[in-house]
Amino acid sequence: MKNELNENDLTTHYHAGLILNILISHIKNERSFISDNSLTNAIIKASGMANLYCRSEKKEYKGANTFYRGCLRTYQLFSLFPNAEFYIKKAYELKLTVNKLLRISEIDFKTLIEPIKNKFAVENKIEKCSIIEKLVDKDIFDRINSHINNHSLPIHGNQEYLGIAHERYKTVREVRIGEI
Repeated sequence: MKNELNENDLTTHYHAGLILNILISHIKNERSFISDNSLTNAIIKASGMANLYCRSEKKEYKGANTFYRGCLRTYQLFSLFPNAEFYIKKAYELKLTVNKLLRISEIDFKTLIEPIKNKFAVENKIEKCSIIEKLVDKDIFDRINSHINNHSLPIHGNQEYLGIAHERYKTVREVRIGEI
């Protein structure tokens, strides 16, 4: 799976960001008290995302955290548009990359997306999309909750990525971005 990841592929990051957004909102609805840091670490470890970047000798997964943040940023930006697919293609033409999105400070990023929110005012379609239920397995929520309760649990799985088996991930990629 790692070989298929392009570090600056906006479409991949958009899809992963969508799934991460679902995971985050679901867990925060159940556990409103959880800190963002604890939730981030639990998702990275429980989803198997850390395995994409883990250095076996040190068990560090800093790259997974960068990937996580890049996915969320990409989704936060392009989910604001009524046709995300069109704007992602335009972003490619303008040479926008995930790394460039990550270099923007948090304050500047909020300043960037605020006028887009006001102009397009696209309602959040996540809850209304029936395909979402097929994207995320229930066991990923159980694993995340286990990692929240016990921070010392090992990183989960070698073949899993955001709780989706490899062939299911390909199915997710085939879903047109504009439909979500």
